[in-house]
Amino acid sequence: MDAVLGFVRAGLGLAVVPSMVAARAGWELRVTALAPPGLRRTIALAHRRDAAPPPRAARELQKVLLRARGGLRPRGRFGAVEQ
Repeated sequence: MDAVLGFVRAGLGLAVVPSMVAARAGWELRVTALAPPGLRRTIALAHRRDAAPPPRAARELQKVLLRARGGLRPRGRFGAVEQ
């Protein structure tokens, strides 16, 4: 993402970036929030098509994510979790 900010600094346009990247923008760039904090994100387990993880491994990873980030709930056929 530093390259994206570099393009903006060079005058090649603007960019939509995550807030943690915007925090590193520096004094020469103006950062404008597009929404209040609390945006939602869906995450999922990605794996090679020809080597699916054991079902238990996927379930255990899901449990860890659910515990680490209260308020997440399972959603969808791929075991994705949503805030």
